[in-house]
Amino acid sequence: DDPSIIPILYDHEHATFEDILEEIERKLNVYHKGAKIWKMLIFCQGGPGHLYLLKNKVATFAKVEKEEDMIHFWKRLSRLMSKVNPEPNVIHIMGCYILGNPNGEKLFQNLRTLMTPYRVTFESPLELSAQGKQMIETYFDFRLYRLWKSRQHSKLLDFDDVL
Repeated sequence: DDPSIIPILYDHEHATFEDILEEIERKLNVYHKGAKIWKMLIFCQGGPGHLYLLKNKVATFAKVEKEEDMIHFWKRLSRLMSKVNPEPNVIHIMGCYILGNPNGEKLFQNLRTLMTPYRVTFESPLELSAQGKQMIETYFDFRLYRLWKSRQHSKLLDFDDVL
């Protein structure tokens, strides 16, 4: 119920990078005109060294250097990050473990470079670690999140029945 946590939902199959950026900008301005991001969670599919932000658009360390639409997305997203935050801004990645191989760290390094001069760090801790729990609690009620995760692969109950 924290009003500073602003969910941005989009259609993974049909949305464009431009659609996502426009929705982020719109919701930031609804929250507070001129608001900027200090912390952000991207919940998406992916795996060691790659992210699937959109269907048929996989972000890898090499592609974020070459593909113009991906470069534009990350650079424009960086301009939505705070310049006044005394700590580096953080983009958390959840839903996949991107750091499962060295290419994940290369991807994060390339994204940090793309987002310069804005100070942005990327984190993708394992959900079961202490850092993962802390990250989850930043955005979700931990108990409800764990319940939701356990329900993803179960057909026993309707989630609404639990609430």
